[in-house]
Amino acid sequence: MKSISHYALIAFAAGMTTIVACGGGDEPKFHTPSPATPSVPPSVTPTPSGTEAPATAATTGDSGAAKPAAGAAGVSDAVLAKGAEVYKEYCQTCHMAGGEGTPGVFPPLAGSDFLKDKTKSLDAILNGLQGEITVKGQKYNNVMVKLPPNYDNEAASAVINYAVQRFAAAAWTTTPDEVAKTRK
Repeated sequence: MKSISHYALIAFAAGMTTIVACGGGDEPKFHTPSPATPSVPPSVTPTPSGTEAPATAATTGDSGAAKPAAGAAGVSDAVLAKGAEVYKEYCQTCHMAGGEGTPGVFPPLAGSDFLKDKTKSLDAILNGLQGEITVKGQKYNNVMVKLPPNYDNEAASAVINYAVQRFAAAAWTTTPDEVAKTRK
């Protein structure tokens, strides 16, 4: 992964005024929050020299994330635990610990009609998503990069199962084999 300052320099050159890095893995994602949109607690945020970034759940390690019921919908406790780890490492930066998302920027997972659609969800998570979508009646038009390849098919299926069990009322489950077939 290139350093955040390299991406920040590119983003500033492109005319962005506020930069927040989202997610982990090999591909950082940037967005420019609107004045009405609260800032997303990033995993790494460039701050002006001489100032200190405030402590957040992302920096203190306290996610406050509740765990789904053990063994929900036939998913083992070990899979749910692995999924919770991956969610905390990668997904909650944008979708937040409680799955509430960031209004107008990143859609919520909690109560999401989008997440209940297995085909659309698997494709978006594993292959990325770009363009306008509607979630819970609100339009979003941002880019979601695909889950990076450093999360193998087992880890990918674990985080997907965790999110579906926790935020979509156990609407469906997936397997590492199904993940492998869906990944492009």
